Amino acid sequence: MSSLSMSDPFQVWLKHVVFNEQDYDCICAIALKILDGKCKMSATGSELMMRLYDAVEPTGLLMARFQGLIERARGGEVDGDTIRRAREEAESRIEKAQMKAFKAALQKAGLLPAVGGAVDEAA
Repeated sequence: MSSLSMSDPFQVWLKHVVFNEQDYDCICAIALKILDGKCKMSATGSELMMRLYDAVEPTGLLMARFQGLIERARGGEVDGDTIRRAREEAESRIEKAQMKAFKAALQKAGLLPAVGGAVDEAA
């Protein structure tokens, strides 16, 4: 890695973080929510989450199920209804407490901005 990328807090954090399967599912579900236009995160939070999606290896059940769809959606090749159904399916497989804990960990690491003193909303 270049010294410039190592000065990026996201890159430094990413080098040291260990994700579990549920974290990968959260990353995937948030990516689908962003693509569906239903994400309540700030633009900064949404950008961070898509950077995170791009940076991680596709691991976990939701990543395996939706990786191809997400890539096609990013290229404008998937209609909104298909993205909505995928988002709803992904969200139904993740408990709210799990998503909140994932986002809280990102905020604690200083990566996810807070909104009004609370964790930036995504789920």
